[in-house]
Amino acid sequence: PGVYVVAISIEGRNGKFLSGNELKTLYLDMQKYLECYDRVQKARTEGVAPSADALDEIRTVDTMYGEAADPEISKFVQGASGIAKGSRDHALMLADSLRKAHLAAMEKDPTGNTVTIQSPCYVGCSENLWERMNMENKTALSQVSKLYGLTLSLLARRGLEPKPHFLTAIRTWKPDQLQTAEELVSIMAGAYVSQFGFNVRGTGQSRERKPHAQFANEVYVTQTEPYLRQNL
Repeated sequence: PGVYVVAISIEGRNGKFLSGNELKTLYLDMQKYLECYDRVQKARTEGVAPSADALDEIRTVDTMYGEAADPEISKFVQGASGIAKGSRDHALMLADSLRKAHLAAMEKDPTGNTVTIQSPCYVGCSENLWERMNMENKTALSQVSKLYGLTLSLLARRGLEPKPHFLTAIRTWKPDQLQTAEELVSIMAGAYVSQFGFNVRGTGQSRERKPHAQFANEVYVTQTEPYLRQNL
């Protein structure tokens, strides 16, 4: 059991993310996707057929990895608010965070060509880190943050190859450590959507308890690795 972090780089860039110009393209693409979502929602509310171009935009993005949601309008956005399946409001917050990152990058390099290192990140917890981290890849977007999935799909649509990076941040071995550890990592990593991240709800939600895994982690932290003893 423990806490993991997922970040994104672009293939072939030695771990770096996007340039200032590409950050602008990404947040504008995200805004366009949400505008199309709004148009489709409005049409269905009014009982008329949604515009073909709006539906096509949504389907193009949604099918970059896997099939489009059916019968949902969008694979990544459901409803104006809420946290269970992702929401338009949270996606707008992420788009605004990307806009601010673009402006910060342009201050450092007005040409917008310098590639930045930092990407939005996603923090999660699990009783089985390896199983969870192997599941959270580009072909299993429905099982991770919807904002994470939307970002990967928008990047792929522009011909970029996003490369997820998975890192174990903290191993835990007592039941009450997991939530505290995830909250700590989320804050330090700036993982909430209001901070240029993908997390949209309070962390520490895992309720599974596996004593054998907890004991294995206690042995790993206190005996196998020297770091704890070195810092006592």
